Amino acid sequence: MLYSSYHSNHYQATKYRVNEPSKDYEVELVRQWLTIKPGATLIASRNKSIIVVNNGIINKHEGPDILHAQLIVDGKLKIGDVECHLEAADWYRHKHHINGNYNNVILHVVRNLDSTKRNPDIPTVTLESQYLPKKKCTLSLVNKNENAVGIIINFGHARMERKINSYSGVQTDCIELSKRLIRDSFSIIGAGGNKNQFNLLANNIDIGYLSKLDRNVIEEYLQVKSAELRIGWLRRGIRPAHQPQNRMRLAAELAKYFSSNQVSKSVEYKAVEQSILDQCPSLSGKGMKTEIFGNVIIPYLASRNLFHGNYKDYKNIINIWSDLRLPIPYRKFQQKFAEMLPPKELKSFPVLQGLIEIDANWCQNNLCLVCPLKDKYNDC
Repeated sequence: MLYSSYHSNHYQATKYRVNEPSKDYEVELVRQWLTIKPGATLIASRNKSIIVVNNGIINKHEGPDILHAQLIVDGKLKIGDVECHLEAADWYRHKHHINGNYNNVILHVVRNLDSTKRNPDIPTVTLESQYLPKKKCTLSLVNKNENAVGIIINFGHARMERKINSYSGVQTDCIELSKRLIRDSFSIIGAGGNKNQFNLLANNIDIGYLSKLDRNVIEEYLQVKSAELRIGWLRRGIRPAHQPQNRMRLAAELAKYFSSNQVSKSVEYKAVEQSILDQCPSLSGKGMKTEIFGNVIIPYLASRNLFHGNYKDYKNIINIWSDLRLPIPYRKFQQKFAEMLPPKELKSFPVLQGLIEIDANWCQNNLCLVCPLKDKYNDC
């Protein structure tokens, strides 16, 4: 079939080869850029004025070091990426000038300009070297609120409620409901590097056409669609099991299930659980199953029970969600909170959802002084 040739050509075309060195002092340059305060004015090459609006976020995968930066360049707002190098000429040594991943770079941050004038035609800022110690979490056993776990779980439930509410407006619209369920499940499948890519794929699926396809050809349909959209799948830094080509079968099974509106035929958790597991055999790993059910299926079923006024069943669904546990904790939070939270709590799904909320709203914004997990009377 045509699908197979698309599949082969697409994945061969998107296997990027990145030979960029990962040296500590280049990492320090990236970190130094991120410490520049918004509003700071820098002078770039050719006397261009650069005002930092938003530094952007670190990219852990293929492509530029910093993504989604917002800069005012000579009075014009630009949104794009930032690449950091020790030497300006590294832009050419690393072949970024012929790599499409770098087409959206709006600023080049370097330690040294090239005396031979071999500098890219991109505004370039030189930053002097400085030691920047890694910012550590200031939460400790001494200043931790004695009800820290309860606070975390409350944030987890708040996150859950938002997911439940997201389904409240699509209960009577089968097409929109299918789109929402596919999009949300694809976001989980793509977590860790390809979330935006799977979202793009989900948003361009023809639900009506998909529902008519046999399950065993839907994977090829998705591969053809990703090729048509020229989706740049990321692989560097992603474990083999999480690579996009290894997630596509599960994506196809869930897309078929949701496009057929089978999940909307019942509000009883056990019936839905068995139905999904029967028709989505790739959903066999406990970790992925917990993520899909905890982030998509259970919030949807809770919303559906509320829609039908089944408050007793709604409460049962919430209790099921509260008891969810992952086989292993998220590494990020295990490293950060291992001394303050027992292993059992770090595997609890509501706790992990709460930590995601706290990390996004406090940790990533450096709001340590007002951390909700601290005892405000014993902060040290």
